[in-house]
This record gives sequence, structure tokens and C-alpha cells, in this order.
Amino acid sequence: MTSLASRLVRLFAIAVALAAPSAHAQNVYPDRPIKLVVPYPPGALTDLLARALGERLGAALKQPVVVDNKPGAGTLVGAEFVAKQPPDGYTLLMATSTTLGISPALYKPSRVSPVKDFAPVSPVGTVNFFLIANPSFPAKNVREMIDAIRRSPGKYNYEQVGSGSKTKLHIA
Repeated sequence: MTSLASRLVRLFAIAVALAAPSAHAQNVYPDRPIKLVVPYPPGALTDLLARALGERLGAALKQPVVVDNKPGAGTLVGAEFVAKQPPDGYTLLMATSTTLGISPALYKPSRVSPVKDFAPVSPVGTVNFFLIANPSFPAKNVREMIDAIRRSPGKYNYEQVGSGSKTKLHIA
């Protein structure tokens, strides 16, 4: 693990511990397994990141971290599940920009409020996205791409994973 990743795991463990309520004299957080809810299916990038984080976080906290996949409704199924749990630090959400921004804006009324229902603990990672095209596509930048599509309505198609998705946009 890189030193940056190692530092992020330690920072995350500290932040989780601080987010837990004050411990009674007989209990020290965490005194039982932690559930890390991933609002994506198994094998998705967020799931893989959560499993790697959960393994290291569990070792650092000396408690198992159980990854629980709850996909659906643009990540709102998992988010709603976590929002309904006691705010005790034992149920965490592996949230993304889809969970905290896109889906609540897209699905009205939203079943969760990113501001009211969740408290941030720590950033875990970032993902870069790229807009690429076949070299024969008649555009070399975004402005030219938009112009080419507008000049030829119906000529180009696109695909995506689902409504509100920000991955796998393909214009052909």
C-alpha cells in the first residue's frame, strides 16, 4: 500500500473513531463489527475500494468491517438504509457524488437529504473521467463535439450505465 493510501486509512480510522458517540466507561468504540454500506453492486469500483478500505480499517480498529452492498435507485437504496440507522458510527456509507448530489437532485422527492442525513467522515479517493472519441470523429474538443452533434441531429447516439450515471458515456 502506498504511503498516501496508508495515511488515508489511518486518517479514516481516526475520523470514524471521533465520529462515534462518547464511550461509556465499559465500552470503547468500536466494540462490535462495523457495517460499511456500498450503494453499488459487488465488483463495482466503489465496492472494490470499500473492500480494500474495510480490510485495513478493520485491522486498525481491531473489529471486523463488513461490506454490505445495497444497490438500486441511483445509489439511494443504500443511502436510505444508512440514513435510517442510529448515528452511532457502526453503519457507514461509502458515498459518491452520485449518492450525495446527482441522485437526490434527479429523483424528486428524494428519500434522503445529503446534508441532514449524513455527517462527512473522510474523503477516501478520487476518480478521473475522460472524454474520448475515435480519431475519425469530426471533433477535437468538447465545443467541436457539441457543434458536430447539433449539425447532424439523429446521426450520433450515446450510451450510459443509467439515469444520472457519470460513467461509460459513449457517443457514436
